[in-house]
Amino acid sequence: MIPSRTITNASKYAARHLQTLARRSWLVGIGAVSVALDSTESGFEKLVERGAQIEAQQRKELADLRARITREYNELGQDLAEARSTAANKLADLLRQINLPSPRDLQMLDKRIAQLAEQLTDLNVEQESDEPFPGYAKLRADEVVKRLAGMDRQGLERVREYETAHNSRVTVLREIERLLAQESAVEAHT
Repeated sequence: MIPSRTITNASKYAARHLQTLARRSWLVGIGAVSVALDSTESGFEKLVERGAQIEAQQRKELADLRARITREYNELGQDLAEARSTAANKLADLLRQINLPSPRDLQMLDKRIAQLAEQLTDLNVEQESDEPFPGYAKLRADEVVKRLAGMDRQGLERVREYETAHNSRVTVLREIERLLAQESAVEAHT
């Protein structure tokens, strides 16, 4: 693993080196102008040639430095990924030892809870679909009792069956029994 200090030092070295190279280039330029003024055309050509050599050398050194920094950066990234993986594994081991769920275990539990919640919703939809009339499950006992008054025997028996299986509210069941008994008495007189 390459310490960040090494990368920092390499960056500082590169900056100083580039600064030195820039200054030298500037001096070469000044020297070139001075010599050019003092010398002939052949001297000027030599300076141009020397300047091109220095420029090529500087570009090569800069490319080498970039390659080195990139390589070290990639190695540092790999080392960091390995360290994270090791830390995650050690954390999971520690959590297992003290009998606590790991983050992965919690994710699996979250997925399972979501599946169970969906199944429960499906069951509730199925239960609501066998209601004696729409919205029955959401009504209070006094609201159900008000609706019972206009029902026939078959409707009352369906409400009694549903109420017995689900809520078993005494008020509703007593009213159903009273209405069924009243209807039986009317049928007996006719």
